[in-house]
Amino acid sequence: MDEGATKWMTLPRSTERSRVIRFLAVGALNTLFGYSLYAILLWIGLPLEFALLLCSVIGVLFNFVTYGKLAFGHKLTKQTLPRFVAAYVIFYFLNLYLARALIGLGLSAYVAQLFLLPWMAGGMFLTLRYLVYRQST
Repeated sequence: MDEGATKWMTLPRSTERSRVIRFLAVGALNTLFGYSLYAILLWIGLPLEFALLLCSVIGVLFNFVTYGKLAFGHKLTKQTLPRFVAAYVIFYFLNLYLARALIGLGLSAYVAQLFLLPWMAGGMFLTLRYLVYRQST
C-alpha cells in the first residue's frame, strides 16, 4: 500500500482518538465541577430533582464552552446552543430516571450518580459528536 493511502486510512482514526482524549480530559474537569456541585447541593439538603436540575443548568453553560472549544474545536454559534441544550435536557431526564431506579434498588443518591457517570459521559460524547457538533467533523 502506498504512503498516501496509508495516511488517508489512519488520519480519521487518529483524529477521532484525539477527539475522544480531549473529550475525556474536558469531561474530567466538567465532571469534577458538576459532581462536586451535586454533592454540595445534596449535602445542604436539596432534593435529588433540584440538585440535578441546578447542576444541569449551570453545567450547560460551562460545558457548552469547554466541550465546544476544547474537546471538539468547534466555533460556538447560536445554532449550536439549542442542540446542546436539547441534549442536556434529554440527558437530565434520562439521568433522573436511572438515578431513581438505582436508588429504588437500595443505592444511595451519591453512589447511584457515581455509577451513572461513565454511562452518561459515553452517551453524551456520542450525542455531542454526531448530533450537536456534527459540522466540525
